[in-house]
Amino acid sequence: MTHSAIEALLERKIGISAAAIGPENLLKVIRQRMRACQIENEQTYYVHLTTSIQEWQTLVETIVVPETWFFRNHESFSFLGKNIVSQWQSINSHAILRILSIPCSTGEEPYSIAMTLLDAGFFEHRFHVDAIDISESVLQRAKLGRYTLTSFRSKESLFFRTRYFSEIENQYQISAKIRNKVRFFQGNLRDDNFLRHNNPYDVIFCRNLLIYWDDAAKMHGLKHLERLLKPGGILFVGHAERPVFCENGFEQVRHPGVFACRKLKETVKPQSRIVQPVSGTVSPRKLPPAKRLKVTQPILVSSANSTKPNIEHPENLLTTAQKLADQGCLQEALTTCEAHLDIHMDHSQAYFLMGIIYQALGEDKQAILYFNKTVYLEPEHVEALIYLIRLFEKQRDQKQVAYLRRRLQRIRARTQ
Repeated sequence: MTHSAIEALLERKIGISAAAIGPENLLKVIRQRMRACQIENEQTYYVHLTTSIQEWQTLVETIVVPETWFFRNHESFSFLGKNIVSQWQSINSHAILRILSIPCSTGEEPYSIAMTLLDAGFFEHRFHVDAIDISESVLQRAKLGRYTLTSFRSKESLFFRTRYFSEIENQYQISAKIRNKVRFFQGNLRDDNFLRHNNPYDVIFCRNLLIYWDDAAKMHGLKHLERLLKPGGILFVGHAERPVFCENGFEQVRHPGVFACRKLKETVKPQSRIVQPVSGTVSPRKLPPAKRLKVTQPILVSSANSTKPNIEHPENLLTTAQKLADQGCLQEALTTCEAHLDIHMDHSQAYFLMGIIYQALGEDKQAILYFNKTVYLEPEHVEALIYLIRLFEKQRDQKQVAYLRRRLQRIRARTQ
């Protein structure tokens, strides 16, 4: 028997691919463990590995090297504090914000999440963070919450260190206030029953884990993460992992320096968070006519007098997109809207224009998706609600139409 049997065992149980971490590196670790166990024969070590829980755990922990620090990829935490929190609070006035960090390693990531939320003005009782890792030893270190200088590699982490840490014997102990906001568990995303009975989360951090997995394991993990994330929820991933999610029910979050996806698979269902079903009673004759060939009326911005807008500046991109749409250049308009959203991810009017364009192209499903995004970001966007009513009438979804009309009626009653 060769080390290939051990490679297959690792792939089957934890998804680790020898090709991803390097066959030579894996072989080096296996031989290191064999020497530690005073075993010379690989077949004998394989039997020992499959019968000793302790040796299996030791091998896994030797392979899964924790490399992390506080506020790693600071843009993600900034986005969490400035964008996600404000949106979530505007929609959920009494709910608890639920966040998952996996793998959490020695705790720097989940503690960074907790510090970010408190710094953003979130009350302690309004959120909690679950943190999971396959390694029991790193979880023990995380629960202790004591760190060396190597865990503080950015100016942001130094700022938070002065607020939430105390220096003890050349190390830094995180405060009980932060430590008590994180619950640590041992778990394996590869397991079929991983968090099977847990309620879904609003935000999940799962960064640079799937890059070490083979294709089958990646899809297995993706299904677990999709199940554990609420519709409209945000999943932070590694840069190389994002395409896998965007091809399987997620949409890329367009924000500079942020590698994340939004779960959209259920967004067109009536009960979805993103589909903000509407209210109000609207006479059909007041609904705007569907546009089939081109967008003829400016909805977002008034046309400028200049003949050639400068699209190099972000503030001009949306104006350019509107003009292209007015001229019937719909695909070019969509591309320009996407470029705008790369810079201004939460611009409701850009999503609204994309909804109009997709309706003009006859792609009603996409139009509904983008009108729903508009309403998600701007709940009282009357024009988007009206377009949604029209589209759901076309689909003969009377329940949704009635709900949307009631909502619209309430908005109009408040503004009259």
